[in-house]
Amino acid sequence: MKLFLCSLALFFATVITVPATADPSSLVGQYSGEIFSNGSKQGTTQFALSASRKIVGAYEFGSKNEREKGTLSRCKLRDNLLTCRWSDPYGVGPLTVRFSADFCNFEGLWYARGDRNDSSRHYPWSGKRKNCASLSS
Repeated sequence: MKLFLCSLALFFATVITVPATADPSSLVGQYSGEIFSNGSKQGTTQFALSASRKIVGAYEFGSKNEREKGTLSRCKLRDNLLTCRWSDPYGVGPLTVRFSADFCNFEGLWYARGDRNDSSRHYPWSGKRKNCASLSS
């Protein structure tokens, strides 16, 4: 009976895993993609680590002659899911993106402040890292 219980405990211990936090340096770099703002716009998103190893970012989008710029702050990475606060001349709000396993690209949604619970008021944000040798290609 003891052997059975030990075997059962060992089985569940190997099946149940606690998600680990990803290494923040995995996502550092520049990503090109699209940021929806009154229509889909070409955009660039840059992620970096501050001196205290916090994830920070900057982004810009729009046409060659009319580039809008913003910042990403309060970023938290859990596995391949990143949440941040975006801020630009149009406002502030939450951003949630999911990275590929190799952190070569991401797909996400941004919300205007207060719209997170309104599923009709979220907008796409995507990026593919420059010079990234994707494991999935």
